[in-house]
Amino acid sequence: MAVAFRAKRVRETRLVYSRLQRLHQLLSSGRCPTLADLARELEVSTRTVERDLQQLRGYCAPVIYDRARRGYRYERPFQLPQFNISAGELAILLIGQRLLAEMAGTPFADAARTVIAKLPAMLGEQVSFDPNTFISDEISFGVPAVRGDEGRLARHFNRLAEAIAHQRTVRLRYYAASKDTTSEREVDPYHLRLTDGAWYLIGHCHLRNELRIFAVDRILELTVTDRTFKRPADFSIDTYLSLSWGIERGPERTVRVAFDAEQARWIRERVWHQGQRLTETGDGGVILEVRVSGLESIKRWILSFGSHARVLEPAELAEAVRREAEGILSRGHPRGIAKGQED
Repeated sequence: MAVAFRAKRVRETRLVYSRLQRLHQLLSSGRCPTLADLARELEVSTRTVERDLQQLRGYCAPVIYDRARRGYRYERPFQLPQFNISAGELAILLIGQRLLAEMAGTPFADAARTVIAKLPAMLGEQVSFDPNTFISDEISFGVPAVRGDEGRLARHFNRLAEAIAHQRTVRLRYYAASKDTTSEREVDPYHLRLTDGAWYLIGHCHLRNELRIFAVDRILELTVTDRTFKRPADFSIDTYLSLSWGIERGPERTVRVAFDAEQARWIRERVWHQGQRLTETGDGGVILEVRVSGLESIKRWILSFGSHARVLEPAELAEAVRREAEGILSRGHPRGIAKGQED
């Protein structure tokens, strides 16, 4: 039933776009056709033509009603956007749509679900393609569940995205899990980032007078104020998080971790951090060296490898890992080590 419904939507969207192309040709012809003329040419009702004219205006088409000639035309030359992409490029877009659709709790989820119907239709007759079959069972994504209440997260995300776009200060009532405290903050929002299944807000905190990171799911109340701000021209999220392991910020440290031969095979397969350096050891193992800001996140990552990883430096990280390991042994079960790194 669901597949049949999606296929029906694809066909309907293809017909709409084809009709818009024909309507564009009629408006560009110089004839200045009436509403009745357009309905007859397109074989639809005048109400449908009115909707199509409005949709063309959504593409920034300069559609006007010429009262002298009693018909519709373009006020100036206009070209309807063309979507000339290959089947391979379409496949990539559809894969992205499937991935975004699984990001619950954000506006991306609902918007992405419509892409699958629109993209094939916009290709016209260039590509014959069954998107429903392509992404139904053959491809799936192990996307981590987004942390937090989906409804509240979506509301906060919408407001924050609006505040970022219009550069408006927001007022937060915020729960800091690492300190188990609640505080009132005013923040100039700069950026939203998804990391390890959680959304984070990066912005200038008026209380601390510096850039801070806030977990969106830990925002208890959010108000967009009327006050505007100007984001610094030199702000770059890539630069700000260039030394972060995940999204943590803190004192910079050089970290060196030795992995034994058994674990090294998997360590070599991935780029764990853009600034990493791998050094082979004589026993088949590998040493990962990276400079990071803050040690809590990378500590949790190292602990996930158990006895296959050994911290060489810094000494404070080696000691922190040792204490965690001893705590696990003394309690007989994994200790809660997921301390938050956000403000």
